Amino acid sequence: MPTTTDTDVVRGADTEKTTMSRRDLFRRAGLGLGTAAVLGAGALAYRAYDQGVLETGHGPAYEPWRTWRDGSGPLALVRAAILAPSPHNAQSWLFDVGERHLDVHADRSRATGALDPFLRELHVGLGAALENVVLTARTRGLAPTVLLLPNGAGSPQVAHVALARAPRQASELAEQIPHRHTNRYPFATGRDVPRAALTAMAELADPGVPDVRVVWLTGPDRDLMI
Repeated sequence: MPTTTDTDVVRGADTEKTTMSRRDLFRRAGLGLGTAAVLGAGALAYRAYDQGVLETGHGPAYEPWRTWRDGSGPLALVRAAILAPSPHNAQSWLFDVGERHLDVHADRSRATGALDPFLRELHVGLGAALENVVLTARTRGLAPTVLLLPNGAGSPQVAHVALARAPRQASELAEQIPHRHTNRYPFATGRDVPRAALTAMAELADPGVPDVRVVWLTGPDRDLMI
């Protein structure tokens, strides 16, 4: 699993080992991906609180969402790429940045092991990052030409994006990039899922498995056992 010593490296022709990632901001706050582990760590728990990491929308951990439109050229596209959804928040990506191109690589050292044995989820996250690059490029007057797996399926390089000047194009999807985030809150308050629907889903379980039961958590102080 990733640790607080890991880095997301953006390699560019005009930069030397520039780091830019959501995780970088967590490191500045004294945290790694295992935020839950910090909660019981005394002074570190206060550090998390002080940096606003645990308060939605505040603190340096959210800096990439505030600065993603900054800069220009291919490196600016990386700011949009790292806001993409990443399975298990592994952020298994690396970017090579040139003056007129951008290469996307899989950082397999951040693979989640048995959780993703065939690296399917890792590549889903890379695809989401690549989509952010393409959408943002067009809004900035850059026409992206994407070549997938330029070195074959076994290579960690998943895409080469050539960039050429073009008229700017407005994109409703690109405007949604900073608004995407994990949502663990109720989608609709004041409305319970019908009991019939819960029963139907529970009945999909294999009845031949012994000592297994389904418990639906239908509210903060109650549950429904089926």
